[in-house]
Amino acid sequence: MTPITIILSAIIIALLVLLIKSSQKLKKYNYKYKDIIDVDATLSDRKKDFDNWAQKIENQRIQFNNDNKELNQDYLVKKGIYESLLKETSLLEENLEDISYGLYKPHYNWSLTS
Repeated sequence: MTPITIILSAIIIALLVLLIKSSQKLKKYNYKYKDIIDVDATLSDRKKDFDNWAQKIENQRIQFNNDNKELNQDYLVKKGIYESLLKETSLLEENLEDISYGLYKPHYNWSLTS
């Protein structure tokens, strides 16, 4: 063998040894700091979940406000109908009280006109 091949072989062996040692160190560091590495990924996932929930809550708030406005408008319309019905029933109740005493309002005009 020539001295160059021996030197190249020694360099390759030294590089392989360094590669194996750094690979082992990398595995050791990954094992040692896996919780920190996982925290970053978990934090990112949780932030995405939080953003999704925040958007859902905002959509629900908008839907609630729209439904609330619609119900308030419907309430005002129905309240007007209710109050007009109360006026009509109060008039009828007054007539019922008069009728219970035998008093009737005349329904016919008895005057004779030709």
